[in-house]
Amino acid sequence: MTILTILLPSAAIMAWLYRVPGLIVALVLSSLVSIVLGLGLATGKYGMRISLRGSLAALLAAVTSALPILPLVHYSCGWLHFNESGG
Repeated sequence: MTILTILLPSAAIMAWLYRVPGLIVALVLSSLVSIVLGLGLATGKYGMRISLRGSLAALLAAVTSALPILPLVHYSCGWLHFNESGG
């Protein structure tokens, strides 16, 4: 419960200060919190083990699929430089 009382106001503040990038970061952080809590529940209550090899294979597949679009995002998204315009 403490995580929610910290995360929810900080997500609103980040979205207000940084607009779309702040909202994206807030959504990613809230997803990470739920994943960590779910993994803790699965390993503690049900005795499940996490396969490091399977997790790394999924991570490698995700990164490999994202690599071709990274140059496009870097050169085409001027809205990512939100601090330069003062807002």
